[in-house]
Amino acid sequence: MHLPADEPISPRETRNPWLAKLTRDFLVGVLGAYSNLKLAARQLHDLLKITGERRISREPTPLVARRDGRIAAREKQRIVHAYYAGVSMKELARRYAIHRTSIRDVLEEGEVVLRKQRKISPAQVDIAVSLYKQGMSLARIGERLDFNAQTISMHLRRAGVTIRSANG
Repeated sequence: MHLPADEPISPRETRNPWLAKLTRDFLVGVLGAYSNLKLAARQLHDLLKITGERRISREPTPLVARRDGRIAAREKQRIVHAYYAGVSMKELARRYAIHRTSIRDVLEEGEVVLRKQRKISPAQVDIAVSLYKQGMSLARIGERLDFNAQTISMHLRRAGVTIRSANG
């Protein structure tokens, strides 16, 4: 899209040339970023190198081509292959920006034998209870024990622990 530098974007902006330039620059920047993703990715990579960031993902996040809520056959194959390669359903859901149950549906449709889900042990529940009583948050306990905060919360409730308010 070409925006002539000497023409205002709207009649309202003719009264404020600074706003007209700012708006024009913003639109050109946004449209440029969306029209040249390789350049934007290269610039981001260079910026991360300059700042010393070490965690640069080499794997692009795939986008699922969906029409009418359906996942394309090619994407389903990729999901199945990634699962066989050891990628978790949670990670696949994050990568493809869809819910875990949708990933599970794709895997079941592909007749994939699902891996057993890890279960929290009684010893881990005891640790969680102790940490929670010491004031640690559900999220931090979850990170420490490698479980979701909701899983920790559910097991603490079952153990008779009263869950604190998230705001206080």
